[in-house]
Amino acid sequence: MIPYLLYVATLLAICWIFYKLFLQRETFYRLNRWVLLSCLGICFLLPLFKIPQKWKITHLVTTQPIVQPVKTTVVIDTVKSAVIIARADPQILQKQLPVVSQAPEQPIAKTDFHISFTDIMKWLMIVYWAGVIVFGINLLIQLIYTFYQAYAKQAIIDSRYRIVDITGDKIPCSFLNTIFINPEKYDWDTYNQILTHEKIHIKQLHSLDILLAEVAILFQWFNPFAWLLRKEIENNLEYLTDKEVLNDDTIDPSLYQMSLLKVSAPHLSLRITTNYNQSLLRKRINMMNAKKSNIHTLWKYLVLLPLFGGLACALNQSVASEPSNLKINNPFRKAVFADTLSYTETNGKIEGLWFATQKHDTIAMEFKTSTQNHTWNDGGDFAVREFTSIPEGKKGTFTVVRDGGTMVLNGSFDGDGGLGHFKFTPNKKYIAYLSTIQAGKFNEHDVMNLMTTNVSTAYLRAVAENGYTNIKANTFAGLKYFKVSEADLYYWKHSGVKDITDMSLISAKINKIDSNYVRSIQKLGYKDITFQQLTILKSQNITPDYIKSLSQARQSGKNSEDAASNGTELSEIINAKYEKLDSTYISSIEACGYNLTQQQLSQFKRLGITADYIKGIKQLGYNPSYNEVISYKNSKITPEFIKTFKDIGYENISYSELFSLKYQNVTPEYIHSFESLGYKNLPLQSVLSFKAQNITTDYIAGFNKLGYTNIPTNDLVMLKLSGVTPQYVSSMKQKGLESKDLHKYITLKNSFKDSD
Repeated sequence: MIPYLLYVATLLAICWIFYKLFLQRETFYRLNRWVLLSCLGICFLLPLFKIPQKWKITHLVTTQPIVQPVKTTVVIDTVKSAVIIARADPQILQKQLPVVSQAPEQPIAKTDFHISFTDIMKWLMIVYWAGVIVFGINLLIQLIYTFYQAYAKQAIIDSRYRIVDITGDKIPCSFLNTIFINPEKYDWDTYNQILTHEKIHIKQLHSLDILLAEVAILFQWFNPFAWLLRKEIENNLEYLTDKEVLNDDTIDPSLYQMSLLKVSAPHLSLRITTNYNQSLLRKRINMMNAKKSNIHTLWKYLVLLPLFGGLACALNQSVASEPSNLKINNPFRKAVFADTLSYTETNGKIEGLWFATQKHDTIAMEFKTSTQNHTWNDGGDFAVREFTSIPEGKKGTFTVVRDGGTMVLNGSFDGDGGLGHFKFTPNKKYIAYLSTIQAGKFNEHDVMNLMTTNVSTAYLRAVAENGYTNIKANTFAGLKYFKVSEADLYYWKHSGVKDITDMSLISAKINKIDSNYVRSIQKLGYKDITFQQLTILKSQNITPDYIKSLSQARQSGKNSEDAASNGTELSEIINAKYEKLDSTYISSIEACGYNLTQQQLSQFKRLGITADYIKGIKQLGYNPSYNEVISYKNSKITPEFIKTFKDIGYENISYSELFSLKYQNVTPEYIHSFESLGYKNLPLQSVLSFKAQNITTDYIAGFNKLGYTNIPTNDLVMLKLSGVTPQYVSSMKQKGLESKDLHKYITLKNSFKDSD
């Protein structure tokens, strides 16, 4: 962890120095913004990448020493390994240490007080995480306080922007979509310029830049360059915003620069906001007046790519040097993994280390081998009886032989664990047979993998005889690992299922698709089913009983079990399961008189159309078709809605009238409101016309006051259509046009429209 943090700190320092030397004075503010943010991300991500060994600078500039072939040896720091083993089990210290290099014994001076390097690192990590917590709490408090200020106070909504009035001498600032400003401190022009400035901050999402910089500081709080880089990010945002403001032809540059001086104040805003002033007035004004950078200076930005590449080659770990990610299950492996291992591979044999854990009559073995460019990890379970004379409590040599080859192991067991060296020699006859039935190239490590997985010659032959010949060597190990038996191979070959491949066999085991499941599906009439369809059925938990229930429901309760002959397609069954259709739902819809297809039933289900909904509509005298039921549901026409109009005397409401009532939001209360004006038992068409023309009781009452009572409903609609209002009639009367016939006012109004 600490090396990573120091690497990040170094990269941040280099980025800040590069920016200050080459980019700070350039007026490509938008480009600078993305460069700074990219540098921030790269500094944290670059150390995580592993590069090929051949790219390492140390690999390129050093000469490899000539190494004579020697017997595989493990070199381990005696004291360090002894400590690790002793912590795990003090009693095995002297018995289980691997072969070590002979080195002169050094006297260890005894002291009364000793602080180990491990203790120092431990305390450094405690201090680091304490700092992260403190700065994290501080950032959280700032966010909470800012959100509180933004939403606890009343705001002016200006399109996407929220303007919150503040008091005191705090500098105007913005965060996300909220602007904080004290309007009493500034004249109107200055106030508008401040808003223009802060709106650009919001529009370009500058708050996110600040937040990213704060997160970087959170994890690099000890690094002064992280703070300096954050300041440069903030400054560049101000330069960028100033440039955008001055691009507006309506803003005078000199007046804008004067406004910067007007907003100077001693009380700064919170660090996470983008401030209007930022206490860098002189720099901002200088940058506004600076000459635009020449496009030919863009070469400076391209320097960053080789710079980061060189740093990665110099400082990043290489792939080959990475330790194994194997789980450490016993103290022996902890001791061995404490230091770098060196192995040799010669004469067609594979050598390396083995680790073992015994449980009852089974020994779980793991094997680790390495070359200069690669590391292999293999493993498998072995029966105790497969080994010859396992050494207990002392070093010895024992052997295990399988069809794939012979494994000679040197080491010892203590209790239920053991470790040592191994040498694997592949079986040449096994290799010769394997080469005739597999596809592509394979090597000794592939053969060792097959041996540890216990892929026998008989198993290889069974795979080949059942038609699986064009597969890679490692696939045989996969088949064996997932327990694809010879009986499984034979069954799938003769199952009648289409598109079976070697990977299908593994998929069948993973998804628990066995012969019983396949036969039960085929028994329902799906003789030509494909493996892909089987996989989908199984993944959706579609059982033969479910398919049978759907088929029987579709056939109105007939007892036929042949779903395919009943016309139930597999795609329909899959959709039915997805839509959560079951036999109960299908039967209830069919009981309402609808013999629907699977697709139609699915649409009913998606819309939430139930048998009770349909029955409710039918009980009110309607017999809607499939499409009408869907239209009713989409328009939210419920039995309760229809009943409210039937209860006030409207019988036999047509299909189109129901939709008009719903669409125009006509309610019984609206109809009743006209009764006090003498309009009782209004025809439904009149009600709809009234609603369409927005005729209200106040409109009719206005005519009543002028002496026009009991106006026919059609006349009211004509008056409204012509734009004749009580106020219009009253004004005409005052001008001398007195008539008891409202039609004359309609004619007059229309004549003026025609003349226009």
